Amino acid sequence: MSEKDAITTSLTACRFQCIPLDDVLNTLSVDSRVGLSDDDVRTRLQKYGPNTLPKVRGSFWKVYLAPILNWLINIYLMSSVALIALAFLFPSGENQLGEATLWLSVVAINCLVAIFQQYRAQKKLEALEKLSAGESRVIRGGREMKIDPTLIVPGDIVKLEQGDKVPADGRIVTSTNLSTNEASLTGESVPNSKDPRAIVEAEAPLTDMKNMVFFGTYVSTGTAVIAVTMTGASTEIGLIQGELEELNTGDIPLRKKVNMLAKFLGIAALVLMGVSVLWRTIIRPMLSGQLPNFAPAAIAADLTDGITRAMTIMPINIPLLTTIVLLTGVLAMAKKAVIIRDLSAIESLGRVSVICSDKTGTMTRNQMTVKFCWDGRDLYTITGDGYEPLGEIYRLKDLPVTDSTIPPNAVLVNDVEGSKGLYKLVLCGVIDNDAEISQKEIVGQGVVWFPIGDPTDAALLALFRKSGLDEGEIKRKYKVVKEFPFESELKRMSKICYDGQKFIVFVKGATEVILQRCTMISSGDRASKLAPETAT
Repeated sequence: MSEKDAITTSLTACRFQCIPLDDVLNTLSVDSRVGLSDDDVRTRLQKYGPNTLPKVRGSFWKVYLAPILNWLINIYLMSSVALIALAFLFPSGENQLGEATLWLSVVAINCLVAIFQQYRAQKKLEALEKLSAGESRVIRGGREMKIDPTLIVPGDIVKLEQGDKVPADGRIVTSTNLSTNEASLTGESVPNSKDPRAIVEAEAPLTDMKNMVFFGTYVSTGTAVIAVTMTGASTEIGLIQGELEELNTGDIPLRKKVNMLAKFLGIAALVLMGVSVLWRTIIRPMLSGQLPNFAPAAIAADLTDGITRAMTIMPINIPLLTTIVLLTGVLAMAKKAVIIRDLSAIESLGRVSVICSDKTGTMTRNQMTVKFCWDGRDLYTITGDGYEPLGEIYRLKDLPVTDSTIPPNAVLVNDVEGSKGLYKLVLCGVIDNDAEISQKEIVGQGVVWFPIGDPTDAALLALFRKSGLDEGEIKRKYKVVKEFPFESELKRMSKICYDGQKFIVFVKGATEVILQRCTMISSGDRASKLAPETAT
């Protein structure tokens, strides 16, 4: 075991989530207020290496050529070589070069198509390497600075804010209302709230490690200071990618069956070629009362005819089409942001008719969307998908059959401000909100909208923008003078605003918490006293 591996193993054995914070800092030999010195950073960078994920590359032979050069292709290549050799050594009128050139051309064209598809698939898979952050804020030598995240080492003290990518695995030193989106690791779309005071069992799943943050996730809400425990390939996502470091394009069940067929047909072709040569060289002359002709030119002509006849039973396109079809499946999945590294998975997916999952979060699109809202009197449904701020709001008279069906008697709301109850609802959703939604271009998917901050807040922001109201005008009218961010203990978020005449408090949070503090209920443009049993 190398020195680097030994050090990494010793750090892993520490189980940083299981021990008190002081012990974590002692193990990492760092003061959370001062950070590492320049000498410490240089030494640890040499020991642990750069904070980068393993490269997603394999050898050219294994990735591109090995899946193509199977039994059927090899038989065609050997037959072509044999015909070319016969054409130069013993020329005949059997069009040896023509047949060989035709076979080689078909093989070459199919191979180039397969290699091109494989190249595209490989490039899609290498997109995982881009899962690193842009810049990271660290404390070193008592000073805060911004550095390239690849230079982060175990023991670094890193500061995180809402929207930041987590640059390495780390133990939380301090935090305020911290939650992280860990969909890249767990598939859960709901942010995972964190608690630096927690002590977690050694075998706890990632979702239960409330005192840890992980490389490749991002901060949904709050701020934090963390002590880096693992970097690069030793992080949780690095371990996952390390197991998948080289693209597996070896034999899969379907290709194995094709190769078995090729072996059977190869044996049949050899038998057919032998019978054909034997017939032309010996049996046919003897039946016509002639002596067999063993002249080299005659034997070459007989061999050419035998090879040509034998190869008529060999389906040249089957193995290449198998690879191309499976790689096309890889590309189709990559367009949906699904990384397929084992081609056998595509074959398996093609046979699936029912998927049984024990987790609700892992099978979602990692997007939150407001589909229905109620203003105390009327029920509304909202069209649109994901965080894209395009859609319409309909007032419902009857419940729809599904969340994607708009009943015929639904009424399109063109004037949200005229619907007082709905206006108050979307107004609170945009003011009592710290999230943002943005868009970026993704190859194969076009423009994609994504949240910066809490996904629930982002969904409420998308709802507001579908209302057609002027966001800038709203925020100019309602000046925020005091803010109480969401906390797990309070279970609510509040902002006190001034509209030029009076102070207004906008509050959103858990139903049971809000109702306990309410005495009135809004019903459209009217307010009535809230029944005691409703508040409890």
